[in-house]
Amino acid sequence: PVKQPDAVKEIRGPKAAQAYDADNQPTKALLGFARGQGVKVEDIIIKELGDIAYAIATKKEAGQATKNVLSESLLRFIKGIPFQRSMRWGYSEMRFIRPIRWITAIFGGEVVSIEFENVKSGKVTFGHRFLSSGPILLGSVEGYVEALRQAYVLVDVEERRDWIWEQIQRVATDCDGRVIRDDDLLEEVTFLVEYPTAFAGMFSADYLIIPSEV
Repeated sequence: PVKQPDAVKEIRGPKAAQAYDADNQPTKALLGFARGQGVKVEDIIIKELGDIAYAIATKKEAGQATKNVLSESLLRFIKGIPFQRSMRWGYSEMRFIRPIRWITAIFGGEVVSIEFENVKSGKVTFGHRFLSSGPILLGSVEGYVEALRQAYVLVDVEERRDWIWEQIQRVATDCDGRVIRDDDLLEEVTFLVEYPTAFAGMFSADYLIIPSEV
């Protein structure tokens, strides 16, 4: 949705027994509460919370634009990503797994405004450092995965993992070999490279000879 739904917020005030006097007139406690919340006394409701009744002020809050919510949430998300190892760059005290060079953030075809460590968000992203032809201007989120695929980056983790395994099996077949699957190693390689390519290497059989001393 372009906009978040409106919400009704309830603020708890004094206990009902302290909100009105014996003549059912609002006490100073209730008047002060209403004034502090910016509501009229007649709009205060009494509501039981547990076994105790309280004076409650209700406020209708208009839903924010989703783009603005994303702007705040994404920034918190980036800052909150945990890493076992991280690094600093430039003059900042900020630590991250690698220096942040660009931020691509789009919602509804528009840029979600974020600024992090002097890097501003935009619609531009980049593919493989050596194989791609340059910056990629994205019109929408829907085209992101395919645009990166064309630029030699497999964004989807499952696709990347399957692509590695298919290549390994094909290379092994060409060499009349057999692959012993190691899921932990496959997982590690999946997250090491953005456009994996399997190949077979060879070395001299001399290196298989164990020295007599051994």
